[in-house]
Amino acid sequence: MRKYFLLSAVALMAASTANATTEYAEVTARATIEVAGSLDCSDMDFGTIVVKQNNVASKVWSELNGDFPDTQYSGDVLSISDASTCRCNRSSYQQNIYESDATSAITLKGTKDPSKTIEVSNIHTVRGGSAGFNVFADLDIPPSVAADTYTGTFTVSTVYE
Repeated sequence: MRKYFLLSAVALMAASTANATTEYAEVTARATIEVAGSLDCSDMDFGTIVVKQNNVASKVWSELNGDFPDTQYSGDVLSISDASTCRCNRSSYQQNIYESDATSAITLKGTKDPSKTIEVSNIHTVRGGSAGFNVFADLDIPPSVAADTYTGTFTVSTVYE
């Protein structure tokens, strides 16, 4: 009985492979790799910001006033000192910039207490001469913000010829 079972199992396997169809394809794999040069960018420093105790949601930002960056603020910001905008210069000066881009938003974490955070949003680039560009952003200060130094990083890229 066992012998017949094995023979019938082999016969079924042979029958199913006898009707099988084999297909194949040759697939081309491709990768285009570009090597990025480096930009020389200064830090984006919103400076020392003094807000009212138990502040409401507030905002600090920079914008161009003619050819010069001008720091603006709203909400419960009382003063700002030592603020500086981010300036990026390319290593190659004779080429035209097609576009520049930066991460759109990041979270800054407190250095004393990393669970405390503030947001940087609306990160954008503004051309500033043939050799480089400026990077501007909004600092969104939450209500009742904790006193701390907040830091974080983001990526800036540029495409040029």
